[in-house]
Amino acid sequence: MPGTPPARYVYLGPAGTFAEQALRTLPMARTAQLEPAFSVPEALEAVRAGEADAALVPLENSIGGAEGVTLDELATAHPW
Repeated sequence: MPGTPPARYVYLGPAGTFAEQALRTLPMARTAQLEPAFSVPEALEAVRAGEADAALVPLENSIGGAEGVTLDELATAHPW
């Protein structure tokens, strides 16, 4: 659509992390603005506040297993 700004996606940063690499594999991210977030809550809050269209955050990692912060944010944080 002409004049439509690119989508904005945030990911758990800093730049160069696996989260950024994973996000860059998605076709929709090719033309989007990608920005790192300092923390999972910050990334999800950007979406809730309408500052980002989506966030990519970890649910698990190979060393520590489930990511408690992510699960807590998704389960208990205010949805909007």
